[in-house]
Amino acid sequence: MSKIRILDCTLRDGGYVNEWEFGKNAIQDIISKLIKSKVDIIECGFLTEKQYGKDFSLFNSTSALKEFINGNEKKGFFVLMLDIGDNDLNIDKLVDLKPQAISGIRLTFNPNNIDKTIKIAEKLKKMGYKIFLQPMKTLNYKDDELINLIKKVNRLKPYAFYIVDSFGAMYKNDLLRLFYLVENNLHEEIKIGFHSHNNLQLSFSLAQSLMNLKTKRDIIIDSSVFGMGRGAGNLATELITRYINDNIQNKYEITPLLNIYDEYLSSIFAKTPWGYSLPHFLSAAHNCHPNYSTYLLNKQTISVETINILLKELSEKDKSVYNKDLIENIYLKYQKHKIDDKKTRKYLSDNFKGKEILVLAPGETISSESSKIQKFIEKEKPIVISVNFSHNLCDYVFISNVQRFNKLKNSNQLQEPVIITSNIAQKTKENTYILNYEKLILDDYRVSDNAGLMLINFLIDVGVKNITLGGFDGFNINREKNYFDKKLISNIESEELIKKTASVKEFLDKFSKTVRLEYLTTSLYAESNKI
Repeated sequence: MSKIRILDCTLRDGGYVNEWEFGKNAIQDIISKLIKSKVDIIECGFLTEKQYGKDFSLFNSTSALKEFINGNEKKGFFVLMLDIGDNDLNIDKLVDLKPQAISGIRLTFNPNNIDKTIKIAEKLKKMGYKIFLQPMKTLNYKDDELINLIKKVNRLKPYAFYIVDSFGAMYKNDLLRLFYLVENNLHEEIKIGFHSHNNLQLSFSLAQSLMNLKTKRDIIIDSSVFGMGRGAGNLATELITRYINDNIQNKYEITPLLNIYDEYLSSIFAKTPWGYSLPHFLSAAHNCHPNYSTYLLNKQTISVETINILLKELSEKDKSVYNKDLIENIYLKYQKHKIDDKKTRKYLSDNFKGKEILVLAPGETISSESSKIQKFIEKEKPIVISVNFSHNLCDYVFISNVQRFNKLKNSNQLQEPVIITSNIAQKTKENTYILNYEKLILDDYRVSDNAGLMLINFLIDVGVKNITLGGFDGFNINREKNYFDKKLISNIESEELIKKTASVKEFLDKFSKTVRLEYLTTSLYAESNKI
């Protein structure tokens, strides 16, 4: 009967969520608690040539891990992962001559790096390390390609060979087909590992299916506490260990795993959540890199249906490796509905010329500083334009976001004259003015179609000289503070919010060199409140 081993990869695969910055004390304590949980194998992070501080689960040598294990080398089976990319690796610099802090090294690689990986693995094995070979996107291998790889693996005889569900796209039949292909061709002494992602919510089910197979070969199953991992996340360590305790052998302590979540992961999850979502389901359905879905999701301008349409544009070759420029071009091409807007621009230019313009974004200060906005309107008598929301103080509503437009339209909130961009490409009534979307977008992918910036870009282009901004609060990582209307809260990643704020500020500063921009309400974009 096979022996089931659990490999916890919280500090490595979970690190994609927080860029591996857990903090030194947290890394030490998480390792300590994983030891107490009796998890069979603990993956402590990535082995990388880049230099990082001690607060990161990224190590530029195997010996750098020593102080994090705190003398517990004999109490656990510790491994690090090495990503075999296209760059040459200085193995002698990265790895001790013989195992000290860790027992094993996991090598992850793409099909174009197989021979390079085998050579590195041979050297590491001679040094005394247990080798885990992990072919990325195993589902994409043709049967003959996988068998040829296994032949090379058999000559090496590593500790384990993995089936890797990189994009969370496997169903039970996929796993069983690959398992039996590997089982029948892999040397009997080599363990079979399985690393899954939860895009289809099948990680737990697939793990159970694998454990129930009749095989004499030892099985290694990867998991992370609370399923921590990029996008849809991973199999949850606390779920699979509890299942083994209840159905196979009572061997794991669950409480230390729960403490890891309580003390360290819950706060990270609150800022940057992971787990099943429709966009990540779509990335699995199209068997493509999850970052494509994440990119489109973070736009917060298109529907899940549209995300599905855009992912279909990816070629089989492009699906495997994330290309930000490619998906940006696909997104913009979809959004660009070219029209001739000369008449509309002239009409709005004539109406706005020489007027004070107040632009209202939907930040929380629209509510908390409403009296300041009201007093300004009474005193200055500006033309008031709201951005992607409707307000009773407004003369116009500017909308470039299809999702917001549909919500406003369906709730009958579009009472004012409406200015929309051509990606929306429809009229609601006679006083709707359509602007060419392509003319308004900016050259930064994070904010290329940020509605507030697009509107300011248009106002400058038609000769407006004075623009006052209200509700331009900036993006807070606490999403509850980003909008005056909680229905507008989006599920964008915290890291992306921070970067987006920086990008918006950069453009506002640039605009301020050609037009007078004043901040009426408190804003992260302003050095000080100028009014």
